[in-house]
Amino acid sequence: MVGVGERGVKVTLGRVSPESYSEGIHLITPFISKIKTMNVKTQKDNIVTSVYTKDIQQAKISYVVNYNLQPENAHKMYREVGMQYRDTILMPVVEGIIKDVIGKWNAQDLVANRAIATAEILRKLKEQMEDNYISVTGFQIVDINYSAVFEKAIESKVTAEQEALKAKNKTVQ
Repeated sequence: MVGVGERGVKVTLGRVSPESYSEGIHLITPFISKIKTMNVKTQKDNIVTSVYTKDIQQAKISYVVNYNLQPENAHKMYREVGMQYRDTILMPVVEGIIKDVIGKWNAQDLVANRAIATAEILRKLKEQMEDNYISVTGFQIVDINYSAVFEKAIESKVTAEQEALKAKNKTVQ
């Protein structure tokens, strides 16, 4: 029996079948064949990772990634990687792409251009994971946290710029 949102992979005497079994009842030979079920529903992971920006500021990025196993390729995934494809394939690629994209931005610019960085990460994830039988359906940067010292320096800089603008306006008056 293969449940809703799953695909069955038939293993007969250690050999993986050349097809994935859809939901429903399938006949197997007892003691010789087994059906391994793989989840093909959309899954969501919330993760926090440390990265460095272009100007060498360390940031903790909280993000959400949505993905699912391609139903028609469940048997290939089981044969080539196994049930732990998330840790084996998906997460190393996600971490690498995030570090690559975030590393191209200065810390201040990253905050202002979060949507652009998010779109680039999602595009790259979709491209790379398609060949690995995983469909990435969503990616979102939830939070960007810099060190307290850096955030204080940014706050001081903005305050100084505002004071300078105020003094300039007063001089003009």
